[in-house]
Amino acid sequence: AYRRLGRHQDLLGVYERQLAILPEGGERVALLVAMAELCERELGKIPESIGWYQKVVASEPGHPLARAALGRLLRKNGSFKELAAMLDGEVKGASSPAQKARAAMELGEVYELHLDKLDGAVTAYRTALEAVADHRGAIDALVRVYAQQGAWKDLSDVLSLEASQSQDARATLDAMVRAAAVRVDRLKKASESAELLTEVVSADP
Repeated sequence: AYRRLGRHQDLLGVYERQLAILPEGGERVALLVAMAELCERELGKIPESIGWYQKVVASEPGHPLARAALGRLLRKNGSFKELAAMLDGEVKGASSPAQKARAAMELGEVYELHLDKLDGAVTAYRTALEAVADHRGAIDALVRVYAQQGAWKDLSDVLSLEASQSQDARATLDAMVRAAAVRVDRLKKASESAELLTEVVSADP
């Protein structure tokens, strides 16, 4: 009746009283989801909705609807520290390499783009690359962040990795040339750079 009459705050009060007497389990989780949805969709209370979804995830970490909604709302609310903590939990609890890589990439982007924590971004992107050895997005992200950090040795290494794993001949040669440039311009290793460029010329005379 409360929902039909648009008395959503009163309905939330009813839900809260029900929650107080429900034991842990599926019925309690379903009620928490309903409360979170009510707060977001009808009451416009995003922080409260986030709180209820966090309770769902704490009770049932693998709940797909709650995790997706929580991630979306944390982004919308600009709560990037909390989002990073949630994604870190997803990385640690991933059940497959692909799932781990996906969560790690999202975590890296949050660290890089929203929290200005490049070391954290590198760790996350490397985790994605360890989970899926030829993860192109992780390689590209590491190239980008290492260049920002001035981590030239790491940049050279990941460019060499890109060259070794690329299935595209032109991309392979491009990565080798870039690695050679880093070695001669930044690392002052002219002999190593020359070796790479010799390989490039041999492959693409």
